[in-house]
Amino acid sequence: MARRNQNENVEDTTAPEVENTEAVEAAVEAEAEGSENAETVEEVAEQPAAEQEADLTAFTTAVGVAVGQRDTNTGDLPEGALEPVLAAYRELPTTKDRNRAKAALKASMAEAMQAGDLPLARGYFTLQENMTTAATKSAAERKPADPTAQWKSNLLTAMLAYGELVANKPEGFEEDPATWVAAEAGKVTEQVNTYRAFLDAPEPGEGEEAPEKPDVPSEVVAAFRLVRGGKVRASRSTGGGGGTGERRDLGKHIQEAFANLEEGAFLSVAEIKKAKSSVYEDEQPSAGAISARLFPKTGECTVPGIEPGIGGDKNTKGAFKKSA
Repeated sequence: MARRNQNENVEDTTAPEVENTEAVEAAVEAEAEGSENAETVEEVAEQPAAEQEADLTAFTTAVGVAVGQRDTNTGDLPEGALEPVLAAYRELPTTKDRNRAKAALKASMAEAMQAGDLPLARGYFTLQENMTTAATKSAAERKPADPTAQWKSNLLTAMLAYGELVANKPEGFEEDPATWVAAEAGKVTEQVNTYRAFLDAPEPGEGEEAPEKPDVPSEVVAAFRLVRGGKVRASRSTGGGGGTGERRDLGKHIQEAFANLEEGAFLSVAEIKKAKSSVYEDEQPSAGAISARLFPKTGECTVPGIEPGIGGDKNTKGAFKKSA
C-alpha cells in the first residue's frame, strides 16, 4: 500500500474502514521498530462516553465511621462526627450522585429499624436530617443544628421504641398499654420536675458545692437522656447513696481507662465510655462528653498522658496513651 504524506491533502473515500485499519497497523509496526518514518494515523472519532456514576466508597466509609461513634443507648453522634460525612458528600460531582448518597442513608436507616437497632437507626436519621441543610455551608458558616430536627429525631426514636414494646406485650399483661403508661407517668410527675430542675441548675461557682443528684426512678433519668443526649449532667454525684456532692472528674475517668495499658495503646470514645473507673463506678459518662473533652472546640486536650487522635481497626475517634 502506498504511504500517505502528512503534507498531502489526499482524501480516500472509497474504503475508509480498510484504510484506517491498515494505517493503524502500519503505525504500530513502525513504532515497534523505532522508525522515524511511521505514517500519520488519522484519529478515529471518539464515541461519547456513557455517563459514569460516582463512586460512593468515600461517602459510605465516612458514614460508617460516624455512626460507629454513636451513643449505643441513645444513638446520639458526638461533636465532629458529621463534618467528614458532609465533606465526602460535597465531593460528589452531580446532584444525581448526591441523591444516591442520601438514598443510601435512608436505606441504611430502614435496615437498622428492621433489625430493631434503634440507636443505629437514629444515627443514620441524624446524618440524613443534617445533610440537606448543612451540606452547602462551610464549617465556619454553618448555623447551629436545627432544634426542630433534633426534636423530630427524639420523637421518632421514642415512638419507634413505644411501638415495638406494645407489639411485644407479655402474655400476662392484660391492661391497655396506653392507659397504663398514662397512670404510671402521673405518679412520677414530681420526680420529673425535680430532676429537670437539677439538670437546669446553673454551674456552681468556685468554692461552691454542687447539688446532689436527686434520687429518682431510673426511667426518669433514661427519659432525659433520650431527650437531651449528651446535655444530661453525668458529672453530678448520685444522691441518697453516700455521694459527696463533688463533680465527677471526667479527665480522671479517661486516665483510669488507660491505666493498665501500654504506652501507645489506643481506645475509641466508645471504649473509654465503657471502661470502669473509680469516678463513675457502675455508671458511664456520655460519649459526647468524652469526645468534647478530648477534642475541645478551642485549645488542646488537657488530660495528662493522653493524646487524642484517630485509630483502631475502624479509624474511629479516641485517644492514645503517651508518656506522662
